[in-house]
Amino acid sequence: MLGPNLKELQGYLLQHLRMLFVVSIALISVTMALLSIGYIFRELIDQGISSNQRIIINESIFTICGLIAVFAVGSFFRSYFINLIALKVSSKLRYDTFQNLLRINVTAFEEIKIGDIISRLSSDIELVNGLIINFLSFFVRNSIMLVGAIIFMFIQSPKLSILTLICIPILLLPILKISKIVRKLSRQFLEKQGEFAANIDEIFVGIRTVHAYNQQRHQTQLFQDRTLDFNNLAANRLKTRSLFFALAISLISIALIMVVWIGSLDIIDGSMSSGKMMSFIYYAFMVGLSAGGIAEMFSEIQGPISALDRILELKNTSTNYDADINNEETSLAGDIVYSNIFFSYPSRPKITVLNNLSLKIKHGDFTAIVGKSGSGKSTLLQLLLKFYHHNTGEILINSQEISHISDHYLRSKISYVDQAPVIFSGSIRENILFSNPAAKEEDIQEIIKMCDIDSFANALPQGIDTEIGQRGVRLSGGQKQRIAIARALIYNPEILLLDEATSALDSESEKAILDNINLFMRDKTVISIAHRVSSIEKADDILVLNEGKVAEQGKHNELIKKSVIYKNLYSEHIQN
Repeated sequence: MLGPNLKELQGYLLQHLRMLFVVSIALISVTMALLSIGYIFRELIDQGISSNQRIIINESIFTICGLIAVFAVGSFFRSYFINLIALKVSSKLRYDTFQNLLRINVTAFEEIKIGDIISRLSSDIELVNGLIINFLSFFVRNSIMLVGAIIFMFIQSPKLSILTLICIPILLLPILKISKIVRKLSRQFLEKQGEFAANIDEIFVGIRTVHAYNQQRHQTQLFQDRTLDFNNLAANRLKTRSLFFALAISLISIALIMVVWIGSLDIIDGSMSSGKMMSFIYYAFMVGLSAGGIAEMFSEIQGPISALDRILELKNTSTNYDADINNEETSLAGDIVYSNIFFSYPSRPKITVLNNLSLKIKHGDFTAIVGKSGSGKSTLLQLLLKFYHHNTGEILINSQEISHISDHYLRSKISYVDQAPVIFSGSIRENILFSNPAAKEEDIQEIIKMCDIDSFANALPQGIDTEIGQRGVRLSGGQKQRIAIARALIYNPEILLLDEATSALDSESEKAILDNINLFMRDKTVISIAHRVSSIEKADDILVLNEGKVAEQGKHNELIKKSVIYKNLYSEHIQN
């Protein structure tokens, strides 16, 4: 019985029925060619060599050469189409898994390590590729060969055939037992490999921090410790697999020796010809080889099956995709209202971040949010984007509960600039166009000037087409933020969310960019979490958050008089 994951893999394979048919014909041709050679050997010895018949000897040799040619041609088609099927299936599986990963809720990535995802989509996929090749190429071929060789064995000698078949269950029982252990160890090995890749990824992402705190020696020691743990697990797995293989070879060899022994006695007694004996040994050898190959397969495929489990675990992770909700005609040009919102992060359910929060943001206003660290500012924006779902209460945009608006449509109207902007490998232009690849050149140039990107891009060798390294390693923090803001504006949103989006800029540059944003977003909604209180003095409305609630709301001149929290934040900024 196939498990659910192997059945799912079978579904992928059945999408290539034509190529599977070619593989089947090739496998049958190869198998029949090999099986036929044993019968020709019998004729060669009994009718040719024993009777000194040159014609029979020549015919037998030519026939064997013809069968070898059939074997060679069949092997070519078998190998080519099996590898092609494996390539197409593994590519489709990788694509489907990647597609699903981009559709699952972002909260899932609090648990999933990026390095582990990379490991599953690369090395694990390659193992599945090998599983398909080994199964179709060797398991199926060996199974057909085993059945065919047993039939031909019975034609030569029923007595010796029964003896050989008795040995097969004795061979398989311990092998099946050990294969379960190998599969468990393979799963642990792949999980450790994923953790290993994740740790390497983290270290080199934070390589500047490692150097800044002189942690090279410490990280090297940790790496060595992880390597030792990894090697110990790998060695344990290899030891078990080696035991598995040694046991299989020993049992097969003992079975073949028994057959040769008894067969030799039958030749002396005259109950069996030399040709029959040679033919029987050939088929017995094929039975042993095929049975051993199948047994070894049980060991070899445990790793790939574990890899398949890990890949399908990601592929079948449930998504919050809401394609059935149709809001294409819905306007989000309206007020944003949070009503009696309670929220705790799933990873910290006992800590209340937003505590019965209620507020209203008017459409077309530039609304600023200030407050101490941990007061829930960033959480407000992430709830609006539906990265997380509020526990109780309502969030309305233009009088519509956001839970009734599809994620895709909602986010098609909102731009978001994180406090730690993500810059992708590629050029400045590619990073800006990430949100809107179809943007016109004149719009790009306008946005570049608004965000003052040309002030540093013009000095680069290829301007905005200059490659900026992985994660924008060749840029300063302020330059990354300018690009992130440009990416948000080229999206032409109805609502713009800025989460300390200008924190790395100097005050003068920050003021100039915010003024340009106000012009660009005229009659649209801007919500800005302020890093500097001075940057939001001209805001239409300012919300002061404290302990997950709105402590005060108003304009700068009002809050500086009536809000102790706002006044303290403003004073701290002035002093700094």
